[in-house]
Amino acid sequence: MTPKQRICTFLIAALCTHVAFGQNINGFKITVGLDAPAYIIFNGEIKSFEFNSKDAAKYFSVNRRQANTVSLGYNRAAGADLSPQEAIVMEGKRTHIFRIVVDPKYDINKDHQLVYDYSDLKELRNLINASKQSGKDADELLKQRDDSIRKASVVNNEQREKEAEKRRKEAAIQAQQEKEQKRKDEAALVQAKADQKKLDQERKTAEKAAVAERERIAKEEATKKKQEEAEKAQREKEEQAAQIKKQEEAALAAKKKKELDSIAADNAKKEAAKKAELKKIKDEAERKRQEEIAQKAADDARKQQEEAERKEQARIAAQQKAAAEKERLAQAQREKEQKRKEEQEKKNQELLEQKRIAEEKKKAEHEAAVARLQQLEEERKKREAEKPYTAQGIWERYVSKGINLYDIPPEQMQFNNGDFYFTSDTLQNYQTSMELMSQNKSPLHISSNTIKGVSATLDEVFFKNGFVYFVMTVNNQSKEDFLQGVMNLHWYDQDNNSKKWLFCSYYTFISGFNIVKQGEQTRTVFVSREALINENDKLVLFIKDRRWAGNDQLSIIIPGSDYPGVWKNKTTTTSEEGNTKENKKLKRKRKHEADQ
Repeated sequence: MTPKQRICTFLIAALCTHVAFGQNINGFKITVGLDAPAYIIFNGEIKSFEFNSKDAAKYFSVNRRQANTVSLGYNRAAGADLSPQEAIVMEGKRTHIFRIVVDPKYDINKDHQLVYDYSDLKELRNLINASKQSGKDADELLKQRDDSIRKASVVNNEQREKEAEKRRKEAAIQAQQEKEQKRKDEAALVQAKADQKKLDQERKTAEKAAVAERERIAKEEATKKKQEEAEKAQREKEEQAAQIKKQEEAALAAKKKKELDSIAADNAKKEAAKKAELKKIKDEAERKRQEEIAQKAADDARKQQEEAERKEQARIAAQQKAAAEKERLAQAQREKEQKRKEEQEKKNQELLEQKRIAEEKKKAEHEAAVARLQQLEEERKKREAEKPYTAQGIWERYVSKGINLYDIPPEQMQFNNGDFYFTSDTLQNYQTSMELMSQNKSPLHISSNTIKGVSATLDEVFFKNGFVYFVMTVNNQSKEDFLQGVMNLHWYDQDNNSKKWLFCSYYTFISGFNIVKQGEQTRTVFVSREALINENDKLVLFIKDRRWAGNDQLSIIIPGSDYPGVWKNKTTTTSEEGNTKENKKLKRKRKHEADQ
């Protein structure tokens, strides 16, 4: 062996050791059906997917579904070579070698689903070890694992029938409860109307009492105001009369003083004249006596004047004292009246506040009663509007007339595959369907025919984990409900010949009933396994009302060219340049093993 051969042998051995003992798959079998692709899920992003043989590209094609997922299909048109092929896949930091086997007897509607999930690296390591220890192929181990999981979740038919019977009994009980609730609601509505009438009467009585009270208070206020104005006018009149009297008394005093002064002056003149006459005949003594008399007269006049002034001052003081006392009494009376008025005002305000609070309380009670009445009325109207769609309404309108809306339509049962009855698949499909319906996308918008005002539109086709999700909208523009029933998917070849039915794996609402009300629309999802639809093939979705007979059914025609990820003559995914050398090494290793 040459040094170069020894180096190549060492590299190949190292590579085989890496492949055998890491999380790298070596030789696991991947089964592909003639009509169904294999679905392979990895942990990391797929960097390349290549076949070891150049001729394999004629027989197989690869569609990338997600970054870590591919569908591997057999190209029937390329020839009839069903011999196993070898594929090399690089994903993340791992390199895998698969043995691709075509099973011509595989039935897409009945056999185990061709999904290979290697996304869990820990589980992948355990699977590799189990395969080595048991000598069984990983494909068989995966199938056993999936079967044990799926069998554990199979819904028992007898249990389903019991649950259906339970639902029917519950519907009857609910109908009775709704009837009893309706009676109670009607009684509550009558009572609410009576309470409302009573509240209205009390409110009117209270309003009349409030008006009478306001009028009484207004009259009292007017009387008091009139009395106060009269008292004020009387006080002003008395004050004016007192002022006039005071002025008259002052004038009279001045007049009297003037008269006294005049009398005194006249007396003085007379005395002077008398003295002048006596002067002639009397001596100086007489004159002195006359002067004394004159002096005495002046003193008397002065005393008289002082007495008059004293009396006048006393009178004025008494008058002022009387006026002050009168003013004090008037002020006390005014203060008393003001205090009484304030107390009465306070009392009136308190009465008004009490009346306001009482009125607000009655108003609140009235508004609450009106709101309650409105709520009861709205609930009644809502119940009347929804009555046809309650358990009782459904029972009366449809179930009692022989239209079973609680169970899967009998015609649908023969078109359901095994996935339909597995809880694990149902849960996965339910979650995916809900996500798709919430996105409200419509990249396709393929419409059906219209029957009795009902039509449907295919919005989107989505691939995940070996299932195909047909998202559609059912639009009901008829004058009655659309009772959505049987839904089937048919596959036609390029010559419009019937190829086969693709059975249902999951259908939104199929386990109960889906009613599309008149004038409304509803989104729904039909799920089947992924099939190898070619460019010239076509699919047709058929939808029926549970009451439609004969050929009445909606049909949505999906051309193969509009089928996302259609299986054309594809080769492989593009390899990254950095992985090409390692692929070549693996190929050289296979050639070396063949030469040995």
